[in-house]
Amino acid sequence: MNSTLRRTLIVGGLLASLASADVPVRLATFNIENFSARPGSEQFEAAAAILRRVGADVVTLQEMNDEAAFIELAEATDYPHRAIASTSNAIDSLRRPAILSRYPIRTWRTFTARDLSGDPLARDLTRNFVVAEIDVADGAPPLVAISNHWQSANEDAQEFQRSIESLRAMQVTALHDSRSVPYFLGADMNADISEPSPTPLWFTSLPPGLPGTFRLGSDIAFPVRNSTFEPFLSGTGEQEIHRVEAFQLDGQYATHENRFRLDYLWRSAAVIVVGAEIYDSRDEDLGGGLAKYGAPLPPETSRTASDHLMVFADVRIPGQERAGACCLPNGSCASLLHGDCAAVGGVWHASESCSTVECPAPGACCIDDQTCLQLPEASCALWRGSFLGEGMDCRRACPCDKVRRLSARCSDSGTIKAVVRFVDESFNGTLIDIAIDGTPFPTPVVDGKAKLIAAPYQGAHEVTLVAPACDHTAHVVCP
Repeated sequence: MNSTLRRTLIVGGLLASLASADVPVRLATFNIENFSARPGSEQFEAAAAILRRVGADVVTLQEMNDEAAFIELAEATDYPHRAIASTSNAIDSLRRPAILSRYPIRTWRTFTARDLSGDPLARDLTRNFVVAEIDVADGAPPLVAISNHWQSANEDAQEFQRSIESLRAMQVTALHDSRSVPYFLGADMNADISEPSPTPLWFTSLPPGLPGTFRLGSDIAFPVRNSTFEPFLSGTGEQEIHRVEAFQLDGQYATHENRFRLDYLWRSAAVIVVGAEIYDSRDEDLGGGLAKYGAPLPPETSRTASDHLMVFADVRIPGQERAGACCLPNGSCASLLHGDCAAVGGVWHASESCSTVECPAPGACCIDDQTCLQLPEASCALWRGSFLGEGMDCRRACPCDKVRRLSARCSDSGTIKAVVRFVDESFNGTLIDIAIDGTPFPTPVVDGKAKLIAAPYQGAHEVTLVAPACDHTAHVVCP
């Protein structure tokens, strides 16, 4: 049975009043606690049973600790399309957000703090965002799915991290016009929206207790509001975003075993909610709620799978794609469908025509710290690049263009001395990362060069410049 027909059966008569062009879709978000379980284990089978019972078309997942286990779970539950966030530049290198889809994924990508801030030294996301564009029906605009997992705990440092992660989330959603692009964010935000506002109300500087690898992107200035939810609640116009309200069948609102709501579905204005629910297998005997698949599950299934409960919703999205204004990389405009615009690297404006939209001029866009393209600012963001300004050329525009060389040697005592020299002094006063065998060492730049001294070492070692991420490597052999 195809997914569209299945969704029609789920929402039954409610769909009779919907426009024929609308596409019904079931969305879900599910944090499966520290998931590395393999087929046959209690946790794996319980999580798989919940995924089958709810039967969502697209699921955002959190805490995918083992990619092989994630793939096995997808295969066991009939999700042929999937995406999982990279851990590059993330503070947490273990727990990964991911996406499962029954529909084809057109494209997907990971967004890091460096990508979103434009600062090559930024590292202020606990975990990276994973974003997928999903083809839910022929002729329909793609559904954009976003997954992430905010920092936990409630000391000032953790509250500051969550505040930054929410600001970064709004940067991700800002890539899409909420009024015309159907997107949703599924996330464990590790905060309860019903709780009183935390103190302090504002952060005026970095709080103590942040991870040693934390580096706030240069695009964020103090003061910073201490709030996980304020950026979402204040969004308007292109950034209007709505929380999907859901409850357990017994009326409870918690999604975590500690009786707090930590897990959320957020949607753009282009996504219309038909119904939503927090799934708890202990409520199976209550009846009612959204339709589900197969036989009711044993009461203990949800608790065996995770300390979190799944949140899911039946929604509808626009089914007829219309041409919009596409701002091309050279700054000109063409009337194109969304997919055609994306294929040529353009920025799509669904509700605009070329007579009303003003396409920005291109400028220098640095990608991966070393590749420069002439692109408009919005197109640069889609390439996950750093935009340096309209009209700027690519001559020595990117950080790696300013690195002259990396040299390294090891003394008889086993001390490695590495030096990065720059072509000018524009990096003075900043920190770069020089890695020895993959372990980064923050190193200050003074007078156009950065010197790292580290000991003791024996044998062969690789010294690499990792931030900025340039192709500069040296090999040393210590006695």
